[in-house]
Amino acid sequence: MFRLNIYSQFADQANKSKLSWCVLHGDEGYPDTIGRDLDITCASYKDQIKLIELFKKCLNNEDECKWIIEPDPIWGPRILGISSDFDVAELHIIRPIRSFIISLEYSKDRIKNKRELFIHDELLYFFKGSVMPSLNGSFPKEVSLTDDRNLPWWLLSYSSALQNGKISLYDRLSLYLKYFISHPVSAISNLIRWSRTKISIFIHPATPVFYIDSKIKSDDFIKCIRDNLGRVFFDVVDGSGLSNSAIQKMRATQRLVFSKHKERETDSFISKKLFDNKEMLFPFILESFKKFNGK
Repeated sequence: MFRLNIYSQFADQANKSKLSWCVLHGDEGYPDTIGRDLDITCASYKDQIKLIELFKKCLNNEDECKWIIEPDPIWGPRILGISSDFDVAELHIIRPIRSFIISLEYSKDRIKNKRELFIHDELLYFFKGSVMPSLNGSFPKEVSLTDDRNLPWWLLSYSSALQNGKISLYDRLSLYLKYFISHPVSAISNLIRWSRTKISIFIHPATPVFYIDSKIKSDDFIKCIRDNLGRVFFDVVDGSGLSNSAIQKMRATQRLVFSKHKERETDSFISKKLFDNKEMLFPFILESFKKFNGK
């Protein structure tokens, strides 16, 4: 399995290099299976650069890897390795782990088992996998926390609400207020950075917009991309009737957007002849994605 091999090699090399890093999300099911992307964090910018270099080295050394793409780092550095059968190994480095005004950083003191292939900081793993989704409105399937003694005081009551399966608006607002009281400077700094990220969505979209031939049925195009490049793009969206700002938001979250309106500004054209030749279509889309990001 392409992803499993890449992630295993990367984790092994990162551990041997004695880098200060840990997994936030994506290794669920290991060793039988592995997630689509591997979210990690690290202690410093220096470690971040070395981790990126290691991941690229693993991709370059893998014969199955045909494309390496680095989208604009709106949400943090990301590197995609894509195999000949369009499987994806994606590394996403998040530093610090931030949700609106709240942020947490890597701490070597919280790492318990450094002998594991995929190293965990339980607090960060819990925050990324359970707290952040619930703050964004989607309740997590599992609360991945075995010991709450390492939880900061401002997170204790929210953790209890999570484990009880009930999160209210009051719980969310209370969490933000408690964090602001205990970390006022950090909260203000996070708010500024969060605002900058929202603005950068409209400046640095991650994916190109494709103009497709009117002879191609939209449903056929969507199904084709979902079935074959579903691991590369999170979704396929017909942007013909969407506003420019809505399209930019889609592109920032790695969705492939297409349009049948010739007057709309697009980056690449897909003809009916190209669409019918799948051996040329998929490499064309991936090369457009790669060139768009300049890597």
